[in-house]
Amino acid sequence: MVEIKGPISGYFYPHKAILVELENLEKLSAALLTKSDVIQEFNERINFMKLFFTAHEDGEEVSLYPAAEGLRKGLGKSFEWDRHINEQNFQAVYAAIAEYKTSKNLQTAAVKIAQATAALRAYLAAHEVKEDEILLPLLDAELTPPEQGKVIGAAMSKFPPSSVEEVEKFLIKRLSQPERIGFLKVIKQGAPPETFKAIIGWVKQVVSPAEWNELTAKMPELK
Repeated sequence: MVEIKGPISGYFYPHKAILVELENLEKLSAALLTKSDVIQEFNERINFMKLFFTAHEDGEEVSLYPAAEGLRKGLGKSFEWDRHINEQNFQAVYAAIAEYKTSKNLQTAAVKIAQATAALRAYLAAHEVKEDEILLPLLDAELTPPEQGKVIGAAMSKFPPSSVEEVEKFLIKRLSQPERIGFLKVIKQGAPPETFKAIIGWVKQVVSPAEWNELTAKMPELK
């Protein structure tokens, strides 16, 4: 992976959270083959994943992709096209869930959910990795830190304010301790003090006491 030092590096962390949750969803869909009671959890998690994906992609489409298109003609459009396939894969998962809820053969219906989820994971994960390896390094190399900050700000505006707490908790839960520290350092550099203070409170709510102690030992400003 190319090393990225500018503010745009903050995009690594939601991408990592997406990859982790895709793996979780695939495991949960496989569990449906033997445990029908997990359908509610799966449904709730795929719904949140879709909401997160939509806001995340909306932000990239109005900001990151146009910036890339301005630097390399045709590049931004290639990332936009991925969304069509990912949307189709989400719809396939939802269709499989609807069939499962009315099916008399839960085993067969569960297999369809698992297959649709595996397809979603495969394509969406490849999309996120492609952004990490191609899109983000280009923007980091060609845009100044203030320009990167504007790109990020425009992208983040697509997340409804009411969703920010839930989104930040979603990310923190799915990052490793080193990733959490990296993520928080990026936020501290660009976010208003009151926003950073709020995020610190959310972090403390979702990590274990031992994890919190480790985080504050390495980032005393969290205390």
